[in-house]
Amino acid sequence: MSRENILKELSENRSCRKIGYRYLSQKDNSKSQKFIPDLGDCMQVKNIYIMRHSFLKLKGRILALSSIAHFINDGSAYSYAVIYPYFVTNYNFSYLDITVVSVTYLSFSALSSLVVGRMADKSGRISQLLSLGIGLWGAAMLLLAFSVYFSHLGFLFLITSAIIGGIASAFYHPLGAALISRNFDVDKGTALGINGAMGALGRSTYPLLLPSLTYFATGMYLLSFPPFAIAFALPMLVKDTSYIKSNSQRRRVKFDKKLLKLMTLLVGIALIKGALPQGFITFLPTFLIKEAGLKYGFDIGLLTSLALIGSVISQPLLGKLSDSLGRMKTMMISTALGGITVILYVYLYQFILAEYILLFSFGLFAFEAFTLLLSYVSDLIPEDYVSTANSIVWGIGITAGGALGPAMVGIIASFYNILSAYLWLGLVDLVSLSFIILADRFKVTTSI
Repeated sequence: MSRENILKELSENRSCRKIGYRYLSQKDNSKSQKFIPDLGDCMQVKNIYIMRHSFLKLKGRILALSSIAHFINDGSAYSYAVIYPYFVTNYNFSYLDITVVSVTYLSFSALSSLVVGRMADKSGRISQLLSLGIGLWGAAMLLLAFSVYFSHLGFLFLITSAIIGGIASAFYHPLGAALISRNFDVDKGTALGINGAMGALGRSTYPLLLPSLTYFATGMYLLSFPPFAIAFALPMLVKDTSYIKSNSQRRRVKFDKKLLKLMTLLVGIALIKGALPQGFITFLPTFLIKEAGLKYGFDIGLLTSLALIGSVISQPLLGKLSDSLGRMKTMMISTALGGITVILYVYLYQFILAEYILLFSFGLFAFEAFTLLLSYVSDLIPEDYVSTANSIVWGIGITAGGALGPAMVGIIASFYNILSAYLWLGLVDLVSLSFIILADRFKVTTSI
């Protein structure tokens, strides 16, 4: 009997108890009574079938495709930081010009995140929304290439790319985290760590390739092809039918006072944690050119990638550690070390070996928001509200913090210098330690 026929019988025929019992007995060596105490409800049998068979098959595809999507999302997002020095060199961009483009990108991302989460919770169509977001990245990368190759309209294409890229970036992190959290239980931290490592690999790879691609007539156009391919494949290979709620099951997403307090703390954590990596990385290539005396080219991409590559190693390890040690304690360790690394870089960057070690260490500890923070959100928030909560934490918190970080660094650097800005960035990061401790006390275990 085919899967479709079984599901049809289980849903429509009142004899589904008999069919479900026989089917599950054939597929399992143990007696069905051990794991199905009562098969009187047709929907219960249907759900058990999906969970034991279709659901398990989906896990591999979900982790693989969402990880590739994460690679594209994060790689595309960090392309902007590496393209800014190109405009500094060729169009005399200032720190404030970079700040305007960066804040535009991150502001659109923050605003879009709120809408994306509500759409996902109401429709349940997570893979289709992820596909839309990755497809938008294809358009954003195409426009970014136009900004390089059509110099007379370069700034217009750059701003337009930043707007579309900002909207595109709103999709992956809340929806990718929700998709994995719904499909993985005790191994959720490990799954998010593997997925996060692919995002880190994208962040590390794109900055390394992009300076070289600008020298070729059509090189940057290549960055738009992978997003379009994944956008086409994702909804075909990962179906949303098992997550879509019936009209009677849907409810309006709203937060009571206890949830609002928890969300406020989580957003505060995310705001600070989003400011650290974005503020540091956005200006790192420009700092290396204007202050450290390097020329735009492979060396800039290499050092930027060095500051990002550490997260490829640390994300799966931190995810695994959080499954055993606990999300809160793991976040405390990584947050403290991330802020301290930036502070030490201010004083030691002139020593080559110290610079390499600190840039690599920064990557190890500054990019665990997806792996740790969003899994921490799913631990503290009831499942019915995870997509919306992730969108708020990521949109208002991480993304708005990502806008705050470059704005803070750009403004301080314009009046003082970029090293002073980096020092304040590291000190502010350490403030989030107190918020992490408080958030654990407001855990909500039941739906409203």
